[in-house]
Amino acid sequence: MVLRHLPFFIAAAEEEHFERAASRLGIAQSALSRRIKAMEDELGVALFERFPRGVRLSLAGKQLYEDTRQLTRNFQLATDRIKRLAQGVEGSLRVGINEIVARTPIVLKLIQQFRAKHPHIDLDLKPLGSRRQIELLASGGLDVGFVYRSPPDPKDLTFADLGRHSYVLAMPKKHRLATRRVIYLRDLADEQFAWIPRAVSAVAYDNLMNACIAKGLSPRIVYDARAGEGILSLACLGLAVGFVNAERVRQLNDQTVMVRRVADLDVTLNFAMAWRSSDRSAPLSKFLTLPR
Repeated sequence: MVLRHLPFFIAAAEEEHFERAASRLGIAQSALSRRIKAMEDELGVALFERFPRGVRLSLAGKQLYEDTRQLTRNFQLATDRIKRLAQGVEGSLRVGINEIVARTPIVLKLIQQFRAKHPHIDLDLKPLGSRRQIELLASGGLDVGFVYRSPPDPKDLTFADLGRHSYVLAMPKKHRLATRRVIYLRDLADEQFAWIPRAVSAVAYDNLMNACIAKGLSPRIVYDARAGEGILSLACLGLAVGFVNAERVRQLNDQTVMVRRVADLDVTLNFAMAWRSSDRSAPLSKFLTLPR
């Protein structure tokens, strides 16, 4: 097979002398000559012009040498890349990003640090809701995600808490409670609420509803809102009040509504980084070692 003879051919081509080439490879000259002859017989062409004091590549030999050098360079590049992949210096990392969590300082810091420290690892950022991220993490469709936790946590995932976000009350700017120094849940007994349906976020729905009921408030829900922006829009129009993620309000910087803290509403959203407990990939390991 020609490939196994290539190192002998390259040495002879570069030394232009069979004896020096054999010495360079640490073999007998006769062994090298046999291998070169075997190559020529297999290819059906003379690769060298023989002279009393050495050899010189034939036209066919020159072409083979150039192609062989390119092949050798490509092979070296391939092996180097495989080594970098194994070491986590190169590769890809699929990262799920909840649109609210993504803009928090700690998550921005982690992403920026990783890009700066590992520029050859491709960060494949995927904007996804927390529930979908959990599904993809469990099935292997994501490597790491930034999610709001929804107990119970899946057993095959590991979570690292990064912080928590609270809820605030969104209301029309001229609402009767807008100037109240302290607002309690009981003050909202006569209000019309916009609420995120349970089908969209069972945890948020249940936690908020249970907190209200525990304080004697049975919210009168008249509008379903698929997201916090919907609640803010309804509040802006003067149609309803509703609880929204305080971090979302901060990011939107919406000046069209009044946002107030409710003193006895003790409900928070814990956000975390999540990954498969069994995943030992090098890019993920490097991501997890970043200071948080």
